[in-house]
Amino acid sequence: MGDQLKAAEKALVELERDIQANPVPPPAWLRSGAPVETEVVWNGKTFEVTGHRWTADGWFVVGRDARGEVAIPYAEATDGQGMPLYEPRTSNPRCWSTRRRHRLRP
Repeated sequence: MGDQLKAAEKALVELERDIQANPVPPPAWLRSGAPVETEVVWNGKTFEVTGHRWTADGWFVVGRDARGEVAIPYAEATDGQGMPLYEPRTSNPRCWSTRRRHRLRP
């Protein structure tokens, strides 16, 4: 029981840290393509997905291997067979939410 509590506390601390570092929530298409705790391949190496992130450079899948965490450009993430997990997107997701909010105003 004590181990489960420690694991839950650690997960909560990591979640809070991730929310502070990445306040923009990832869209469903990004989360469903590479869910947390699944594996993705990037540059021939396998990573466990630990999250998703937005920066000024676009969307990333956050992966972890024995050497630590790395931000993988979403369009470069593949499955174990080498197939891309995502189709390229050209629009800026922040613009979509801005337009959507603007449209809803009277």
